[in-house]
Amino acid sequence: MSNKIFRKFVAEGITKNKKIVLPFLVAGTIIVMIFNILASLAYTPYIYHDGIEAFYGAQILSTLLEISFKVVGFFSVIFILYANNFVMKNRRKEIGLYGVLGLSKKNIAIILIGDMLVKAFITIVCGLILGTFLNKLMLLTLYKIIHQPPVSGLMLEPKSIIITAVLFSIIYLVCLISNIMSVNICNPIELLRSDKSGEKEPKVKVLMFIAGLAALGCGYFIALKAKSTMDAIQSLFTSIILVITATYLLFIAGSIFILKKLKNNKKYYYKTRNFISVSNLIYRMKHNAAGLASICVLSTGVLILLTSAASLQILGNKSIDTLYLNDIKIEIYDDNSLSDEECISGIESIADKQNESVVNGKVLRYNSALWVKSGNTFTAEESEALIGVNDGADMYLLSLDNYNKYFGADVKLDKDQVLVYSTKNDLSGELNILDKKFSITGEVPEADRDKLDKIINPAMRLYESVVVVFDSDETIKSLTTLDKSSDPRMYICFDTQREWSAKKVAAFTKDVNEYLRSGLDPSKNESYYVEVKFKQEEKAFFYNLYGGAFFVGLFLAVVFLMATALIIYYKQLSEGYEDKERYRILSCVGLTDKEIKQTIKRQVKLIFFLPLVTAIIHMAVASKIIKLFLGSVIIVDTFTFICSMVIVSLVFTVFYAIVYKFTSIQYYKIVNSNN
Repeated sequence: MSNKIFRKFVAEGITKNKKIVLPFLVAGTIIVMIFNILASLAYTPYIYHDGIEAFYGAQILSTLLEISFKVVGFFSVIFILYANNFVMKNRRKEIGLYGVLGLSKKNIAIILIGDMLVKAFITIVCGLILGTFLNKLMLLTLYKIIHQPPVSGLMLEPKSIIITAVLFSIIYLVCLISNIMSVNICNPIELLRSDKSGEKEPKVKVLMFIAGLAALGCGYFIALKAKSTMDAIQSLFTSIILVITATYLLFIAGSIFILKKLKNNKKYYYKTRNFISVSNLIYRMKHNAAGLASICVLSTGVLILLTSAASLQILGNKSIDTLYLNDIKIEIYDDNSLSDEECISGIESIADKQNESVVNGKVLRYNSALWVKSGNTFTAEESEALIGVNDGADMYLLSLDNYNKYFGADVKLDKDQVLVYSTKNDLSGELNILDKKFSITGEVPEADRDKLDKIINPAMRLYESVVVVFDSDETIKSLTTLDKSSDPRMYICFDTQREWSAKKVAAFTKDVNEYLRSGLDPSKNESYYVEVKFKQEEKAFFYNLYGGAFFVGLFLAVVFLMATALIIYYKQLSEGYEDKERYRILSCVGLTDKEIKQTIKRQVKLIFFLPLVTAIIHMAVASKIIKLFLGSVIIVDTFTFICSMVIVSLVFTVFYAIVYKFTSIQYYKIVNSNN
């Protein structure tokens, strides 16, 4: 075969199939571009490179970006293979014709190699060019989201370009091998007649249908029964696998089951519009149920990603203000011989050295322990690793003097009397703590609970948090001597007049650590742990974390949206070509153009919106686990979370409806082209 004929075959194969090849090229280019941008951002020195952070918290952001481009890479393999399979399916007659005209399988393989080289070159080169040009814009967008000042200079990451080119070259090579194998196992006549072969009405797969219902029920039950972050972590993977499996099984077997039931309903079935719709849908679902299930799974992924990203972005700043009532928070993981007044005055002097001032200083001393809780009984365990998530309780033991001093209260307690506060359960009556009994005289007031929450931070803990206020320090010591694992703690907080420079923050942190160590027995200095946190720094860190997660979530959502739209488009084209002959026959026996259009609308609406409705139901069930996961990093306001979920669902529905409108027009044009 001469080069001229070879080039002609390759060019005509692309141009004559532009309806299916052009979306393939556009989608491939976009996914290459997105992968390249994420990989470039993951390795850029403007974020994190060779162990050096460009700003506080950049390492975590870089890790998020690295995970995201790997997810996109994995998804790209599945997505491009699916799209390539569809393109080849619609070229089977054309390739069969080549064989009838006398081309050998070797010549056809050469044409396929040329065809794939052109597609790979266009998508990889265009994707890399677009990615390189948009890298800087995406970096500036990311900086804007995470509240970082803009940077200048060009961005070109050779490592990301090499990774992108190699990965997608391998993907297209796999596609090429698949295409050549599919041609070699069929003879030209089979390829020519591939769309003319008869087919039987599909049978109901009862066992598959029952298995789908069982898998869906189990997946939903596991998701809904999760009560803590640890429950969510343990059950997430199992729940996802079960629900995805159930989605495919129910779309494949359940749809046929329901349609057969409708067919057996004589009053419903023997009406013109229902007769045609149900009969046609039975055959359409046989071929396209798996595609619909894929659309449903991708749609669920988009909804969950966007809901999580939106919640992080909206609630992140609010969480910082809620968790940090004060501008400086100092947590000391040991006791100290310095008095409260000495701690406050000493830290004020350290701030003066930096030409800054701190005000509203407060100190709270308490003991912390992890005990096993059973009702109102608390016992110590030799190893904390043996304590189950639902059995454990983070204990915070306060003396009455410390409580009154910190909260400005005037509570009085007799010996063996306690005030309590539990983040999960109301406690009343009598407490049994390490075989010692205490009478509960009341609960910590609501106003004081809010302040305690900022110290113990129950939203981000795996266990139930229980605060117990005792009559004296001696009572607490009598308990802690029974459990050597309990630790004395100190919490000190201040407000500042303005934001401090990073240099002053570092110097202040160093001096505070040294000063607080001075009040300790020298033999304990090695184990003494002081953590100084500035609200301004934590806010920057959370901006990086939430903003980065939001940015990554948007990118992944775009990839899933594109895949969803392309699968829908290809599915509509495929079904249009399959249904074209059926509707031609119906029009010959008297079905009007109006009736054809109404029938098409009914079918397309049902097939289109079934995955959407199912995806929204999946997300609603998954919302509990999503909320628990978000609760491990932010304080989740239920109303805001629900609003985010509803708004995301509405926006996605609008996008879905636009895709539906466009593809249904294409479908109608194909079906009605004979009229």
